[in-house]
Amino acid sequence: MKSVLRVVKYLLIITVFVVAIGFFLAKMRVPYNDIMVIEAGDELFSAAYFFKSPQGDAAYVTDVDKLDIRHVGDYPITISLNGLRYHVKLRVKDSVSPVVKPQEHIESCYGNIISPKEFVESVDDVTDCVYEYVISPDFFKLGNQRVRVLVRDEGGNEVVFESEVEIIEDKSAPVLYGLHDIYVHLGDPIMYSDEIIIHDEQAGATYDIDKSEVIDNKVGDYPVYYKTRDVSGNEKTYSVTLHVLEPVVSQMSDDEILEVFRVEYEKIVTPDMTKKEKAKAIFDHLSGTLEYIPVTDKASYIKNAYTGLTTKKGDCVTYYSMYRIWLNMAGIENMKVVTKNESHTFNMINCGDGWYFVDTFYGDNDLFMMTKEDLKKYMSRGYEFLIDEDNYPDTD
Repeated sequence: MKSVLRVVKYLLIITVFVVAIGFFLAKMRVPYNDIMVIEAGDELFSAAYFFKSPQGDAAYVTDVDKLDIRHVGDYPITISLNGLRYHVKLRVKDSVSPVVKPQEHIESCYGNIISPKEFVESVDDVTDCVYEYVISPDFFKLGNQRVRVLVRDEGGNEVVFESEVEIIEDKSAPVLYGLHDIYVHLGDPIMYSDEIIIHDEQAGATYDIDKSEVIDNKVGDYPVYYKTRDVSGNEKTYSVTLHVLEPVVSQMSDDEILEVFRVEYEKIVTPDMTKKEKAKAIFDHLSGTLEYIPVTDKASYIKNAYTGLTTKKGDCVTYYSMYRIWLNMAGIENMKVVTKNESHTFNMINCGDGWYFVDTFYGDNDLFMMTKEDLKKYMSRGYEFLIDEDNYPDTD
């Protein structure tokens, strides 16, 4: 019985102690605001502002540097004062309307669907905006039309403006960039669409490949036709020659060769590099490093590249092939460039900001990311850069 009373006594003491501590901590807690409001994009205020009276020792427990307060919403955060933590919310609002500079007049081809955003030349707003038609144009009606566009930010602030679109008849057929004769060894897969890009003024352009004159499993030269077509019915036909060469026996598969290149690639670039930085790092690693010997096998760029990697010898096609493999590994869009007389081959790349020419053969740092005008200028140095400009995308 005494032991039971002793246990009850201890429990009562502990209970009184816990209640006292709780009462003491409650007395220590300072009145605070559950929610504080900030305008999107403003600099975050001190944690002390969450309290109803100035508290200089208040601090953020949450890593507020990771908060993106350029977007509307409630962000739960934790602050501390005198060893106690407070769970509050930071409410981001957007009460400022977007400042919009509209396009006063734009042209578009018949049948080409234009998004309302294309009528906006620029918009100044901290938060993201959406674009909607209030009055939409008829994209299948020729002539001038008035349109009305609404711009709304995350705070619901809206701006409506008027513009004009002229729907014109599309008379130009889609263009194919990157077309060249195809070389392949008998038995190897034929890459008919490799590096080809279709360009048209409106979306929906397509192309078909006519391989009807190609004889399977037979060495020879065969015409291949590419026919482009857009939604307006404009068509254009291109032709190249498929050169099917005698089969060769290789000791390594393409996949095995690419794995060798992958190992070298990981020594050249780092994951934190941008695409342009990767393209330049590969250029610096490769440019002008091979002893020149003519390479006659154009059929397999992978095997050609492997010869360059292992022997440190090759020609312009070898440089092109090695650079192409590493560009592909970096996820950089690229295509083959061949001069008019087919005496020189180099690369064209797009790192996300437009197409540029790159030549690793000459070992000249100026030959990284060239425009068409640069090609003309550098021909004065004796470089072979005379190309058919219509075969390649425009450069900035």
